[in-house]
Amino acid sequence: MVMDQAVKSKHYCECNTVAVSSNAKPLVRLVCHCETCQRYTKQDSSDECIFWYKDVSHEDLDNITYKKYQPSSPVVRGTCNRCDKAIMSVASALSFMKFALIPTEIVADTIELPPVAAHVFYHRRLADSSDTCSKHSGYWKSQLVTQWYILKSCMF
Repeated sequence: MVMDQAVKSKHYCECNTVAVSSNAKPLVRLVCHCETCQRYTKQDSSDECIFWYKDVSHEDLDNITYKKYQPSSPVVRGTCNRCDKAIMSVASALSFMKFALIPTEIVADTIELPPVAAHVFYHRRLADSSDTCSKHSGYWKSQLVTQWYILKSCMF
């Protein structure tokens, strides 16, 4: 389905227990290869679309368990209580900036996906990526690139 305007669409986890509805297009799409994302998604990397948190509504919140993988991280990661799949992460940057990170595979059938902007934490990759988008290694560079793409998408 191709969308030029924002529309409401429901995105379900694998077992159809949890739905996340989005009223907007993603701000950016990134692929993260960090070890935390590998543990969270149980995959080689995490391909996620990032939305403004306020643009995402949640159904059946009682079936999502959130976990903070690092004490200093501003990100909590939510999994479905039934199928244990990654469903949504929530990231807070400053008191007024809150984002929802939703695995691309969940939203792929219902929204027009933006292209992958970049791969981050590429030094932690378990397999090489053959796409042509930029690949960034190292903790600080990956953090800066992630923040830059989010900031850039919010401004333009």
